[in-house]
Amino acid sequence: MFLLPSCQTYKVQGVEVIPFNNIQGYPLWWQNQEESTPKTLYFYERARGENPYLVRLDAIDKLLNTLVESLHDENGIDERYRSELITTYGIDDLALKITNISVYLHPYNTYECILKAECNANIFYSEGKVSLDEIIQIESEINKIRLDAKSAYRDNNDYEALLLYIKAAGMAESYPIISGSNSFEELTERAKRIVKNIYFTIFGVDETGGSCYVLLRRKVGIIHPRVKGAEILCTHIVEREDVSREVYSTDDRGIISYKSSMMADDKIESAKFKLSLPYQLDLFKTEKGKTFVKELKALTDKNEIDFSYVRENTLKDKTSSVVILLQDENGEVIKDSSLKMEFTSLISAVTETEFKMITLDDRDEGILFEGVNEDSVLKDLERYKESDKDNEYMLIFFVKVDEVQNIQRTSERAVSTRGKLYFYDKTNEEILYKNEDISGVGVNINEYDAIKNSFRMCFEFASKSFQNFVLVDFE
Repeated sequence: MFLLPSCQTYKVQGVEVIPFNNIQGYPLWWQNQEESTPKTLYFYERARGENPYLVRLDAIDKLLNTLVESLHDENGIDERYRSELITTYGIDDLALKITNISVYLHPYNTYECILKAECNANIFYSEGKVSLDEIIQIESEINKIRLDAKSAYRDNNDYEALLLYIKAAGMAESYPIISGSNSFEELTERAKRIVKNIYFTIFGVDETGGSCYVLLRRKVGIIHPRVKGAEILCTHIVEREDVSREVYSTDDRGIISYKSSMMADDKIESAKFKLSLPYQLDLFKTEKGKTFVKELKALTDKNEIDFSYVRENTLKDKTSSVVILLQDENGEVIKDSSLKMEFTSLISAVTETEFKMITLDDRDEGILFEGVNEDSVLKDLERYKESDKDNEYMLIFFVKVDEVQNIQRTSERAVSTRGKLYFYDKTNEEILYKNEDISGVGVNINEYDAIKNSFRMCFEFASKSFQNFVLVDFE
């Protein structure tokens, strides 16, 4: 690369330009930026572009914007101050002076302006809506949060450290005058570094069952510490469509256990894992704040990992039957085959499995609901098996009217029902699933219509709970 001598300067459009020297780099006043003190405030700005005159104006305008943010004055800064700053490199009312300003020429005719300004803190804040004491108090709070974040990171609590840095950055966003370790720029850089330095590993894969383990670790460090207590966003993808999202938390070993809760229907599925970012990011409102959020999200997207699999509906290939026992409030059998078929159709639809409805004789249906439990079901299963010899699994559903009330204001009947559901493996002679806490409510002018509505609500609850078992736990 061709380098011009560092001492050579010349004017372009009335602006003194210095060819940038890659060996010497930037001047010391820029490399070793001073931190603001209770007495003196320091400001540093830079701008780039293709025109040296406009680049210098852009850097000065950035300084003005920083002054407005620091003064917390929504009315902006007086236009005469802009003219004064451009012509004199200072603003007398604010006791502010640009002490250093340089315009450099980089390769490909790119110009860069850097500047340093300083002013008396007491005079400066006397012009604004925020006091020096308030700035000192806020910086003290930011400093405490920063130190807590540093301590959390040292203890391998990377996610906690990330949240703390984001919190501190949110406080510093509106106070650009705060510099050094507590500045917005420094805090956001530390937050981005945490996200950048973590990675995911997938192991213990079961592609047909749609399950795996996900490990989160830090890239840096001798032992690559595991990241515990981190929130991981899991996005479920089915046939290239985002169908649901769920948040997991890593345990003390930096691990989450994943198992698909999607319908197992032999479709290609995948789960994408990435770091879950906190809602506090929505609170960043300035341009630099929005830029930080965009950069942080880009880093989490870059670290995202994908787990693809093909789920097999293991129940779909089995032969299954369903037995439904309906009783009124007196324990009398309700013989309504169309109502029973409604549940059979519903349970078949939600599990994508064809259930065959089994009809029992009167003596088998005459069972006291209150005495039904897992033990009694196992004891009476021989009777059920006699009515169903061809299927491998049997779903047994007991539903009874619990109470019938009259609604005086509307003359309607309100009916409450209770249900108990059992799923039996006939081959291994064991109950694989049970739900003994199902309920429903129905209202109608006609009492039996109210009963049917109440039963239907029980059907809905029972089918949803059983669907979850089939999709997640049945193997």
